[in-house]
Amino acid sequence: MTPPGGTGVETNGIGPFSVNGQRTQANNYLLDGVDSNDLAINIPDSIGQISPNALAEFRIVTGAMKAEYGRNGGAVVEAITRSGGNQWHATAEEVFRNTKLNATPFFQNVSPGGAPGFLPSGAPRKPQWNTNDYDANLGGPIKKDKTFFFVSYLGFRRRQGVNRLARSMSGSNWPASVESPLCSQLLCRVQLLVTNTQRLMMQAVQAGRRLLSAFASSCIRVFRKITQEGEKCF
Repeated sequence: MTPPGGTGVETNGIGPFSVNGQRTQANNYLLDGVDSNDLAINIPDSIGQISPNALAEFRIVTGAMKAEYGRNGGAVVEAITRSGGNQWHATAEEVFRNTKLNATPFFQNVSPGGAPGFLPSGAPRKPQWNTNDYDANLGGPIKKDKTFFFVSYLGFRRRQGVNRLARSMSGSNWPASVESPLCSQLLCRVQLLVTNTQRLMMQAVQAGRRLLSAFASSCIRVFRKITQEGEKCF
């Protein structure tokens, strides 16, 4: 989602979007009129964990804002949750994903060897991926025309397996690529560059230590001289 006056391009890799030319961390998030910003890096806090079915109003304020807003120079993202009423309302849903319904990843499928459906290591070519996302909402009256309630539940249950494959060059190609004259010269130059760089770094560190030691000694001598002159005055 890209709000009016905003861009979906991340300017610093943190935060969902940028507005008014500001950083993605310059947006202000309000949940039921209360601050809902992460205190450490200023990204959405609890406002990002609410079921869409539990929202009564959602809007993004950009551009010139009223005096009621402030805090940040980007956008103001407001979310208002539902409330109960005189009538009972309830919703429940689940987003389901199962390993048997998924396709086998390409590289897992084309890797040679192994039994049908399994890699040479014995791991299944299709890793486990089971997802259950639960969403339930309930609202109604406690006292008609007086007091109401609304509760919402959003839960996630995921089981995921990961298979890793590593392929290298075959035996016929590997020696040719390593033992070629050009590769050998290149490796020698790289090793020489690393050795020289390490030696220069050590020399720089030692020179810095000597310079720091000399500076500290000079400071001590000056301080002692100033102290002695002060004692003579008294």
